[in-house]
Amino acid sequence: MQRELLLAQSLEERVHLIDSMCTGITELALAGIERQHPEASSGETMIHLMTRRYGKQFVDELPVEAIDQICRAQEQ
Repeated sequence: MQRELLLAQSLEERVHLIDSMCTGITELALAGIERQHPEASSGETMIHLMTRRYGKQFVDELPVEAIDQICRAQEQ
């Protein structure tokens, strides 16, 4: 039944559905991070999100400039 409903949707409707799901998942992850780390700035919260998504090793290997840029962007 779900498959038929999904296949009956237009490509635009399916893209919108996937985008909505991704946004919802990100919002849930951010809420969990904020609950676990209430003292974290918005930039630090984004670093926690990246660690969850891509792993600690990936985040640890990012150039310091990239981390600074991410934090500054989130603080604005």
